[in-house]
Amino acid sequence: MRLSNRLLLALFLTALVPLAFGLVVGYGNARAALESSVESGLGSVADVQASRYGGFMESVRGAWSSVAEDERVRAAYADHRAGPNETTEARLDHLLGLVVETAPRVTDISLIDGDGRIAASTVPDLVGIDVTAGGLLEDLEQRPELRFARFGDSPDIWLVGNVSEAPGAPASLAMHIERTVFDQWGGSFPDRGVSGEVLFMLRDTSDVPHALAPSRLDPSIGFASPVHHDDGPVALAFAGATGILDGVEDSRGVPVVAAVRTLDDDVVLVVKMDRDEAFRPVTDLEVQAVAGVFTFIAVLGGTAVWVSFTVSRPLVRLTRRAARVADGRHDLRIFPAGDEELRTMAASMNRLAARLDEAERTLVERVRSATAELRRSNQELEQFAYIASHDLKEPIRMVRSYLDLIERRFPDRVEDDLKVFLGYAKDGAERMQRLVDDLLVFSRVGRRRRPHRPVELDEVMEVVVRDLSVLIQESRAEVSWRALPVVKGDRSQLVQLLENLVSNAIKFHGEEAPRVVVEAVDLVDAWRVMVHDNGIGIEPEYQDRIFEIFQRLDPGNVPGTGIGLAVCQKIVERHEGRIGVESVPGEGSTFWFTLPKEHEEEDEEAPEEAPEETFRRRVEELV
Repeated sequence: MRLSNRLLLALFLTALVPLAFGLVVGYGNARAALESSVESGLGSVADVQASRYGGFMESVRGAWSSVAEDERVRAAYADHRAGPNETTEARLDHLLGLVVETAPRVTDISLIDGDGRIAASTVPDLVGIDVTAGGLLEDLEQRPELRFARFGDSPDIWLVGNVSEAPGAPASLAMHIERTVFDQWGGSFPDRGVSGEVLFMLRDTSDVPHALAPSRLDPSIGFASPVHHDDGPVALAFAGATGILDGVEDSRGVPVVAAVRTLDDDVVLVVKMDRDEAFRPVTDLEVQAVAGVFTFIAVLGGTAVWVSFTVSRPLVRLTRRAARVADGRHDLRIFPAGDEELRTMAASMNRLAARLDEAERTLVERVRSATAELRRSNQELEQFAYIASHDLKEPIRMVRSYLDLIERRFPDRVEDDLKVFLGYAKDGAERMQRLVDDLLVFSRVGRRRRPHRPVELDEVMEVVVRDLSVLIQESRAEVSWRALPVVKGDRSQLVQLLENLVSNAIKFHGEEAPRVVVEAVDLVDAWRVMVHDNGIGIEPEYQDRIFEIFQRLDPGNVPGTGIGLAVCQKIVERHEGRIGVESVPGEGSTFWFTLPKEHEEEDEEAPEEAPEETFRRRVEELV
């Protein structure tokens, strides 16, 4: 098989990875959906049964209230207690019978006097029975409650509640409810397998749960039989738990999934199903997922081994040899054995190495030529700086001298117009001299590189204020600064930088006396130094242009050549920082610049100047 075909097959098998990821995600979603389906199904059954119970209890409590609040029943009961006879008994039986006929699942009604005996009942055999035993009347309230009572061979379900303690009125009212109503609701439910079951539990006065209907799965749970603490869902339900309970064991010791609802203070509903049966689809899904994962791992592992022996190892050998070429061994050639594609790739890399070797030699020659040209250019710039500082100054000085000589020798013979013209010529010569001086300063910023050392900006500001003392006094300016940091840089250039910024802030002032404030802000990796003033400000469209050489926004009123801010920018860039301005016209400006806290590489010490160079430099400074 050709290498290209094997690579295509490898890519195809590698595409199984996102497929496997999709399977894992799909499995998780399917499992969550199945579990949610089981829990929501049990919850739905519980909600339906709870609704049935609520509707039934509402109807029987309504029947109970109709008897308890009926004045005719109270009157008939009082007459019967005062003088029992067939007439009073028939009248009372008639009124109670009307309620029995209309109340669903109610078989008989009994009125209980204050002594706990049945005073009247639709079942004559119950009259006179003492019901105080068994807790039927214990802690009764006016709201009727379900309770168990045994008036014969087996217990029955009664709805019992207090009516009134008034003389002549029954103390309690008890309604006998058919037990088959809970048999009908309990038991199994549709589509829930063989272990699904519904249980209604009633807690008696001794706080022990009893079943309102027998369990179809556990023979130990019959009608009215106690359910002890070993049944987890019932115990948790009476402890206050509600919602879905997963993995709790019931009275059989089998883990179940149960939906629990609290129906009344002493009645709970439990809808449960064996966990194994409920989550069997989930278990089947897990088995399928595990089998799919193992199959995928086996296929992927076999693919990896195949790719390793047929593709990866030859490519690794080729890559190692290519790395040696990349490290500079352009004279090295690769001679791999193997597939046609690998041999073709090796030949291409050999051609590339040969071209790199040739290009490297050409580049070295070009760099050498460019370096020599740069040296010549620097020498020419130095010569220009010398000419600007000496040869250009001399003619300008001579022009000024002869102009002064004309004014002194011929004071009476020079006419007024000629004096004006001579003044213009002298001003032009002075501006030309200042321009040459500023150009010399600008060229020297990058040419004279001194090592960066710690510089205290507080001391720099003291020097600045001392140098500008005359300008500060004449303009009545106020210059202040706040605890400035120690930075690394060229001290003389930092003095020049702050001197230019402070002098500009004083010169370009408005009607008020100039106020200049210098402060610094810590930017973690750099210091941001700011010079605030209350001057005339700068229009937004000019704020980017003022750092260009010879750019002046107010050339008529303030002396200068427009090089000062360009010098500032060059000094800041030499210190690897940035400079800018923020200004509002008429309100003042803030010039700022940044200085890094640490330089990755300190500037090298300036080489010691030869004696003739030192002499030449000093002459330039004096001129």
